[in-house]
Amino acid sequence: MDHCHEVNIILSSTIEREGRAEETQLYIQGQFFIKGDAYYLKYKENVEDFGEVDHTIRIKNNEGLILRKGAIEMRQPLVVGASREGTYKSPIGVMQTLVDAECCDVQWLEDCGEGLITIRYDLYMQGEPFGRVTLIYQLKTISKK
Repeated sequence: MDHCHEVNIILSSTIEREGRAEETQLYIQGQFFIKGDAYYLKYKENVEDFGEVDHTIRIKNNEGLILRKGAIEMRQPLVVGASREGTYKSPIGVMQTLVDAECCDVQWLEDCGEGLITIRYDLYMQGEPFGRVTLIYQLKTISKK
């Protein structure tokens, strides 16, 4: 059975590199879908100095896919315990990516309309270590009035 929820999203993003952690939070709205045994999260982000970016996150059985389209484009497959190549395209140019995924998990409580998506991976860009990326999406269904 398919389910679609309009959700408020708190995205906590951390990039750890060279002994330092860069943390950001983003408050946005989007859609959370369940299709079969796959989970989808879609939202738009206005990236400063670049423009609007559409994000789609798909997670199924410890595997995922991060897609970005618009001012910044990305296609990054994720498989826990394995390395996967991808691409990152910005106005600066196209870069090859490689990730070693450690976590790709969804917890969704249908009764509460709340959930958590956790993605963690080591990122390499153009063959060089970039850092450990942790993305935590806190989801809460928007109440219909």
